[in-house]
Amino acid sequence: MIKRILPVIIIMFMILVLTSCKKKPKISSIKLAYSEYALDIATANVIKAIIDQQTKISVEMVSLPDSLIIPSLANGSVDLSLSIIEPNTHFNLMKTYKDSLLFVTNYLENMNSGLYVPQYSPMVTIDDLNNNFEYTKGKILVSDTLTYLNKVTNETINTYFLANYESVPFLNEDSLLSEITGKYLKNENFCISLYRPHWIFSELKLKELTDPKGTFGKGETASIYARKGFDKDLPQIYSFLKNIKFNIKDVEDLMKENRKIDSDPKANAMKWIETNIDRVNLWITKSTEKKK
Repeated sequence: MIKRILPVIIIMFMILVLTSCKKKPKISSIKLAYSEYALDIATANVIKAIIDQQTKISVEMVSLPDSLIIPSLANGSVDLSLSIIEPNTHFNLMKTYKDSLLFVTNYLENMNSGLYVPQYSPMVTIDDLNNNFEYTKGKILVSDTLTYLNKVTNETINTYFLANYESVPFLNEDSLLSEITGKYLKNENFCISLYRPHWIFSELKLKELTDPKGTFGKGETASIYARKGFDKDLPQIYSFLKNIKFNIKDVEDLMKENRKIDSDPKANAMKWIETNIDRVNLWITKSTEKKK
């Protein structure tokens, strides 16, 4: 466990957190908002595990619809979230609420969205869809859990003049991914609109169709935001959170583990921490050094 691996660091971290709370109303817990998107579940459980293990502050995980997380941070009903994706996915919500939020850090970069086909497909570019209708039956499968993904998929159909194509949204991502996995195992073709990171890339060999017209835009970034005043109420935890950095492999590995039958995201988070203890140590060390 972390406490056995990093006893000195933990004591320093706990002392600084407790010291930072002196002469202020005692804060014994914080609310961490997350959506049911696999990225949120994976990263939020890691952060919860570290704070729970190394401080006397308990972290309450609060599951919310994606569209309610940013407003909830703005009105102070939750304290923290790792669920904000910029600049495109949450553009409209951030345009409305950004001034009411506290930016903490960008913790995951180079997130991409695009159209993907099996590695064995002859298609290379989105333009190729028009000449390969027989492979896809004119359908682009898309998860309905992220409204931006639906929006940009339909814009892509129009921009590339894919007149015979339609987006086929799935309300349940599990149903969508079950369908493409079945097709993949039969060596059948399909086209799917996806975000990366996603656990499916650790299961299936997919390739992204190039997007010469740039309809899917540049890569996005996942960020940590907090309610206003969080940095004053819990400066040491705020300082710690500013050091958090994940990469695409980190989160896809966590997502894959979380997908397994009877898998426990909390236990998987602890395993990830133990495997990456040097990096976690660095996150904590940096936050304690800043306070000296």
